Formats: sequence, structure tokens, C-alpha cells
Amino acid sequence: MQKEEKHSINPPILHCNWKECEINIIDTPGYADFIRDTIPALVASETVLIVISAMNGIRVNTRKHWDLACQKGLGKIIVVTKVDGENINFHALLESIRNTFGNTCVPLNLPVGTGHDFRDVVNLLALPSPLQDGVAGDAHARHDALIETIVSADDALMEQYLGGKELDSAALQSCFVRAVAGGSVIPVLCCSNKRVDPS
Repeated sequence: MQKEEKHSINPPILHCNWKECEINIIDTPGYADFIRDTIPALVASETVLIVISAMNGIRVNTRKHWDLACQKGLGKIIVVTKVDGENINFHALLESIRNTFGNTCVPLNLPVGTGHDFRDVVNLLALPSPLQDGVAGDAHARHDALIETIVSADDALMEQYLGGKELDSAALQSCFVRAVAGGSVIPVLCCSNKRVDPS
């Protein structure tokens, strides 16, 4: 039934391991008719992935699921899918996300190429140099905004950052994890299951 409809009805659970962490992923339904099945899943969750289609943008149910996650005090990550679709404007959608859910929503990666030219993503937390062709020109500004949002959750790191000192990458990553869990940073990821360079 779920495969035929191409969306979740009853929340299936996926188990996986990454490094020393055991991860349980509960795929809850996004349709309003099945939102009652989402609520029990949130009780067993630490972090919520809010999935937004780049082709459809923010929907009423997106806001409902966001509100449920906020009520439960859960960390949130926004995942923008289908960035390889036609007439996609990722940056316009990103601004819509920030206007709707707040300025703590910051991109963690950016698309390399847009629409049918999409082929990869660039990591803004560890920005490569030089940047690949096709990366948005504001990547450096987005990187700075991401770092500033992360260090705002830690006074010591903020002091180092404002003082112009180089930040320890391990300390920055640890602060990032705490900030996401605490809700002071909501990373926005873009992705697609097609047109990605496997290298």
C-alpha cells in the first residue's frame, strides 16, 4: 500500500549504525489524514527531519509538523529534496524557509548547479577552497553566517570568533551538535537521489 501510494502511511522504522552511534529513523506520514500517526513517533524521537520538496515548497502540513516538533522541544533539521527538478530556485526557497521558521535556519550545504545541472553539494561547515564551478557566489557569506549561528550557542567560542582566532574544528562540530539538539541552530540540507557525482 505504501509503495503504491509513494508515501508513508504507518510509520516504518529503519535501524542503522554510523561510527559508534545506533540510529533509528521513523518515517512518519506527511499527509494531514495521517498526522495522528506522527504524534506517537515524536515521543520516541530526539531530532526531527522536516522534509520540503524544492518543487512544492512549504505546505500547510510542513508548518503543522514543525509546530508539533516545537511543542515537543525536539531538535530540527530541514531537508530540501528534488533540487534537480525543473525551474528550481533553491535560494528563494531558503529565504522562504527563514522567513517562515526563523533566522536560525541556516544552510549546511549548497547545491552545485541548479535544476537539471545539479550534480553535487558543497559543505558549508568545512568550505573547500577553491570552490567548484557552479557553486553559488554567496557561499562564503553563507559559511560565515553558519559559523556565527553555531558559535552563538557557546560563549567561549563566540569570544574566540569575535577575537579573530581560528576555531578548533572538533570544538565547532561539538558545539554544532549541541546547538541542533537545543534548537538554536536548524541546519538546512539540500539533496537529490539523482544527478549526483559519485566521486
